[in-house]
Amino acid sequence: IAAEQHDLRLVDRRVLLRAPLTARTAGERVRALGDTDVALLGPALDRLAAWSRFARDPGFGFAPARRMYDAWLQRAIASPNERVGVLDGGNEPVGFVTLRVDSDAEIGLIAVVAGETGAGQKLIDWAFNTASASSSLEVVTQADNTRALALYERNGFVRKAETVMYHLWLTNEESHG
Repeated sequence: IAAEQHDLRLVDRRVLLRAPLTARTAGERVRALGDTDVALLGPALDRLAAWSRFARDPGFGFAPARRMYDAWLQRAIASPNERVGVLDGGNEPVGFVTLRVDSDAEIGLIAVVAGETGAGQKLIDWAFNTASASSSLEVVTQADNTRALALYERNGFVRKAETVMYHLWLTNEESHG
């Protein structure tokens, strides 16, 4: 509350979760990102951006949040230390997950289109299998994303930390004055 009295806007409660790696069944219908997939991931990116703390902050809004997630996906695609798995919906991808793979693997982004039952589980299974050389798998989500938290906890993830996230907008007068 004191932070909000100083014009800081509470925008998120960020939860870090970690799971030991365990053998999984193959991530059914999940494959490596193909050349034509990126252009078709728009609906999943839209859904992801709408949940973000950036979209909720009137200083950003949905459109800049969407551009940020698109750039994040592009960076993951270009990185030699990241993998991108795509959930194949038949005619087009219906979800994706980005995974940084090194000593401790980390899910960066995970998104699915609405109505795709079991999609999150399939993407998590793929992440566990792809990260098999790492010692653990981490993910960050929002405390109010109860469906994601439940999915992660069903998959052996344990909450390790929670961080309260605030945004502060400086006016030109404040930032130059």
